[in-house]
Amino acid sequence: MDRISLDPNDIGAVIGRIYESAVDPQALADVLACIATRFNAHSALFFTPKLAPPEGGLSYIHNLDTSVFDEYVAHYIDVDIWWHTARAIEVDGETGIVVGEELVDRRSFERSEFYNDYLTKVDTYHVIASDTRIPTHAGAIDLSVAFHGSPRHKGFGDAHKELLAALLPHLRRAVCLATELSGPMHGAALAADTLEALASGAVVLAANGRVLHANTVAESMLAEEHGIAVRGGCLRATLPKDDAELQTCLQRAAGLAGTPEGGATVVRSVRTGAISIVSVLPIPKHRAVLALNPARILVTIRDPSREPTPRWTLFSRHYQLTPAELRICQALARGMTVKEHCESESITENTARTHLKSVFSKTEARRQTDLVALMNAFA
Repeated sequence: MDRISLDPNDIGAVIGRIYESAVDPQALADVLACIATRFNAHSALFFTPKLAPPEGGLSYIHNLDTSVFDEYVAHYIDVDIWWHTARAIEVDGETGIVVGEELVDRRSFERSEFYNDYLTKVDTYHVIASDTRIPTHAGAIDLSVAFHGSPRHKGFGDAHKELLAALLPHLRRAVCLATELSGPMHGAALAADTLEALASGAVVLAANGRVLHANTVAESMLAEEHGIAVRGGCLRATLPKDDAELQTCLQRAAGLAGTPEGGATVVRSVRTGAISIVSVLPIPKHRAVLALNPARILVTIRDPSREPTPRWTLFSRHYQLTPAELRICQALARGMTVKEHCESESITENTARTHLKSVFSKTEARRQTDLVALMNAFA
């Protein structure tokens, strides 16, 4: 039998790498290689036989061509004389560790389809493996770990079993941790990809206003003179009056004054005077998936000068607005007050208020901030 070292420091280093892989499952391939080296094994598998990766399963290989492994999963697992014999006999219930020579006699093994059609292609004659069941939040899963030796390998013995038995509990815990984290992490990746696809700036905040994530458009706008920036890790407007309005919106969205509610405001560039429209929406706790942290507020930042005209056509048609009603909506979206709109249109304030009241009725908006947020949804 090939000899191995059971140096405690060496085992401790391997265990450390196992737990590192819990937060980076792709590192499991490196862990496999690390253990395989200590076993003098030329290849290794770490996978869930009954659950494919797209469905939440695991599949990591060391020193095996992916297409060859796919062949195994598609066909040869059904004729794997080692695996099926191990499942048919009584093995160690805790670790499920078996060695090939203990499962099948040499004559039967060398005459098997599995050996002649598959193992000879991958230069494998010996195996030490474990087939164990792991409880996770999504239910129990079967996990198979196998290390292979070539015909030139001297075989696996008690020392190899002892080392694998020492490592398996940690592998099991790492898989449990990885499974627990995988849902939120996939959700975070999906949410980040969705925000990145937006044409407007999007910033995700914690309840205390700390910036957790910003898409590329937002990063660009925050770095330029758009009247809003990140200071001290939080979102702040450049002008004091604008900042007071922004902070009020953020506090309402965080639910600091009661039930979380959305809102909108405008910020102005000190240099150019141009405005940007800022919409603030609360994120329900059960949907706070970004970066595994308490994401509570979504802020969108829009530059009206860059927005396409067709959205106003869609907005007007959807709510059946008159031209006069649409014009006051556009004025509010640009950050104008009702009085400023009256001056630009040469109409009385009473007329403008009548138009605005009709808009509120058609859109079911209760306040101007609600109306602006609604218009932004059509961008």
